[in-house]
Amino acid sequence: MKKSLLILSLLMSGCAIAPLSDNAKNVNVVFDNTTTAADCQPLDTAVGSEGHWYSYWFVTNDDLSLGAINRLRNYAAEIGGNRVELSRQMFFKTSVTFVGHIYHCPTK
Repeated sequence: MKKSLLILSLLMSGCAIAPLSDNAKNVNVVFDNTTTAADCQPLDTAVGSEGHWYSYWFVTNDDLSLGAINRLRNYAAEIGGNRVELSRQMFFKTSVTFVGHIYHCPTK
């Protein structure tokens, strides 16, 4: 019984989504954008993914999507970006994955 509770608690602890760091709160996410402002500097292309084979039973798709976007925003903030343009979402049965292009754009 104790082993079952331990395993269940370990699995459930992996169900929390990636939190948004304080530095990433000013990173804008753009969906369905057709053009990037000419004065934005491209920094990187990255993948944000959230979910595992054991956690998708306990976490909603909305939360998985938010966690994947948070990962992209956190990474953008780490490398000096302030804009993430999502170009693609990949659907899997157990996770959500986005491909994002990271830019640094002048603030107005």
